[in-house]
Amino acid sequence: MNSLAEPGSGTERILEVASFLSAPLVHPKRILIPVDFTDDSAAALHVASGMAENFGSELAVVFVLAWESRMAGTEEETNALRLAREHLGQAIRENVADSVATLPQVRAGKPWREIVQIAREWPADLIIIPTHGHTGLKHLFLGSTAECVVRYAPCPTLVLRQGALERWSFDSSANPSAKADYGN
Repeated sequence: MNSLAEPGSGTERILEVASFLSAPLVHPKRILIPVDFTDDSAAALHVASGMAENFGSELAVVFVLAWESRMAGTEEETNALRLAREHLGQAIRENVADSVATLPQVRAGKPWREIVQIAREWPADLIIIPTHGHTGLKHLFLGSTAECVVRYAPCPTLVLRQGALERWSFDSSANPSAKADYGN
């Protein structure tokens, strides 16, 4: 590992992902992507689908309903989870290639904790997570799910920043043998 990267730092995690993705003959077999049903999330899901298709990976698509524990087990929670499963199914149908094996997961709880837990249980080889890029007071009050996932994930995490996704394209429909264009 690079001597400039402190253990547990963001730099160390970035270097892990870079070495993971550039290693010869090493491809993630299990990719996890959390979604929140925003446009950026849909774009990131499309990117994750393309990567999964290129690597022949399984794709876990995760939605976490941020829910207080006092609401657990209520009819309201049951209805919210049912609706979330429907939305997740629609997001998968619209953004994931038919050839990609998917594992839809809907959970309730603290999003970063649930994402990390699923990554451990499944186990994921790579997490791809979109970020909204909040700064300042918004970041202070809302925190950062992506930041916590990067910090506690059991595997490398690729963070896709808001607005940077248009550089990535996976249009294999035009040429089925084409590989991904990673913006190079």
